[in-house]
Amino acid sequence: MVHMYHEVESPYAFLWHMRDALKPDGEVIVVDANREPKRHGIPPNLLRCEFAAVGLKLIRLEPIAEGENYFASFRMAGPRPEPGQIRACKEGLK
Repeated sequence: MVHMYHEVESPYAFLWHMRDALKPDGEVIVVDANREPKRHGIPPNLLRCEFAAVGLKLIRLEPIAEGENYFASFRMAGPRPEPGQIRACKEGLK
């Protein structure tokens, strides 16, 4: 997902459903900007928290060049939680 994840209005539902399409050893790649969502980005810690809420673990996080963009890679790290078990992250995570 390149510069689009921050536009997802229901990130937990999106990620929860996306897990069905992910192979057991597959990776989810996100390229985005380290900015608040209202500024068309997502802080890496918030991204990590949202993915962890649906059982996806951060494997790699690297800055891209010298700007505020970054590359993040995630893999499944356990069973998919039931929707009622998902706890929303605080948007202010930096």
